[in-house]
Amino acid sequence: MYPIRPSDIDISQHFWGAFGKQEKEVSARWIVDFCQQNGDTWAEFSVEHLEALYQRHGYSGFRFNGLNDDEHLSITDGQCKVSHQFVVKCFQSQPREELEQ
Repeated sequence: MYPIRPSDIDISQHFWGAFGKQEKEVSARWIVDFCQQNGDTWAEFSVEHLEALYQRHGYSGFRFNGLNDDEHLSITDGQCKVSHQFVVKCFQSQPREELEQ
């Protein structure tokens, strides 16, 4: 799908400036974390499965905080799909160090 894999993005740091709002950047980090844990792919995923990851970390009620604007992420019938722009913004904000060379 994309040459950049979820594992190419460092989720240990905040995605400062990637989406212009901290709330969106926090949500993006959760989405990348989910994709890393689920086959290291950008394949479609369900809102329900993303919520399950969120709950395993002690939270509930995951919010997309405006990322679901079709420019970054689209949701159809409970299935989420990230855009190329989403992947690029996350990677540009926090590439894994070994890939920065």
